[in-house]
This record gives sequence, C-alpha cells and structure tokens, in this order.
Amino acid sequence: LDIVEKADYRLGLMHSVNAWSGLLDSRLQTATRVLENGIGGTKAERDQALAGALKEAKESLRVHNSIFEDGTSKKILADIDKEGLPHDVSERRDELMSSCTKLLGVAVDSVCESAEAAVNEKVAAIRKGNAAGVVASIDGKVRPALEHLKKEGGPELTAEQKGRLDEAEKVVRAAAPAVGGDDDSD
Repeated sequence: LDIVEKADYRLGLMHSVNAWSGLLDSRLQTATRVLENGIGGTKAERDQALAGALKEAKESLRVHNSIFEDGTSKKILADIDKEGLPHDVSERRDELMSSCTKLLGVAVDSVCESAEAAVNEKVAAIRKGNAAGVVASIDGKVRPALEHLKKEGGPELTAEQKGRLDEAEKVVRAAAPAVGGDDDSD
C-alpha cells in the first residue's frame, strides 16, 4: 500500500508541475505579445499598450504569487524538489518577474509618448484635453497599478523610469487645465 500511496502522491505533485507550467507559459506568452506590440504611434494604440501592459503585469504578478509566495504552493514545490521530479517551474520565476519589469517599461513609455504628443499639440483646446487625459491616466491607472504591484511584492520602476514618468507628469500637469478652470488663454 505504501508504494501505491507514494505513486499517487508523486502523481499529484506532477499534476501541480503541469498546472503551474501551463499558467506560467500562458502568462509569459501573453506578456510577450504585449511587449512585441509595443506602444504604437496613435493615441488609441498608446492607450491600448498602457492598459495591456498594466493588466498583464498585475496578472503575471498574481500568478507568480500564487505559485511562489503561497505557503501551500511553497511546500508542494519543496516536495517536488525533494522527490527529484523534473520541472522548470522555479527557473520560470525569474522569467516571469523580468516580464513584469519589461511591462512596466512599456507602460512608462506609453505615458511618456502620450505626454509628449499632448504638449506638442498645436491647437490649445486639444492640447489641454489631451494633457488632462494623460493626467487622468497617470492618476487613475498608472500610480494605482504601481502601488498595487509594490504592495504585492512585484517589481518597481527603475530610477530612470521613475524620473521619466515624473517628468512626463510634471509637463502634462502644467499643460492641463486646472480642475474646474476655464482658462481659454492660448
């Protein structure tokens, strides 16, 4: 009976390897697609790149944490290693976190390109509206996503990315109309 129980236990461990490998593959494939798409040249493409990068970074981190940070999963992974079962789950951890970091780069690039396009718009009303839209994206999407990722133990922006994001935010806040203001000078 011990042999059967041991075989059943090892089968359960391999089932975990298979399930986790599938999750990791799915996340890495989706992240690769988002990264390959880049930020595009139009406002709609930049907005789509921003939304996709932030969504995928959050989802990748959720999968990462469910496999590598959850207590039960950690024990199962340790048992898999103890049993000497073949897998590459642990090696994929760094690959997934690297993807998250690259996705944050796409998000920052998207915001910076949008900020530049907004402030370079020749028509004042459009410039102000576009700048206000970038401010809304920073306040409503980017900053909350960065806080969420930080809280969940995910990657943070590099110093260079943070500097670029802060500068883009400063520029578009200066170009955006004051909240509730109707400044038509331009």
